[in-house]
Amino acid sequence: RRPLSRSIGADQQLHLVMAPAAVARMGILSAIPTEIARLRACVTDQIEYKRGECFSFTTGTLEGRPVVFGASGVGMVFAASAATTMISEFSATALIFTGVAGGGKPGQGV
Repeated sequence: RRPLSRSIGADQQLHLVMAPAAVARMGILSAIPTEIARLRACVTDQIEYKRGECFSFTTGTLEGRPVVFGASGVGMVFAASAATTMISEFSATALIFTGVAGGGKPGQGV
């Protein structure tokens, strides 16, 4: 991956690092990072990509299939933004949203 640099002003530059989009991937989202910890342990060939202050996506291989996964944050707006990023930047052709809906908290009856 090579950064793409463009001058956008007298003393400012825009630096972009694009994810490889040539591979169709399965997208896997959860709301919080702890919900994808087990998934992370099963994915090989991991490469992490940061998107702004909010998102971090990881590409890799899960049981022979290319995947991209990450935590969207809590709420519909974050989930929609993360899903859009997976589709547009990482060529996700299908999305799975997984999580425990707070069921991992001791005493929570979900």
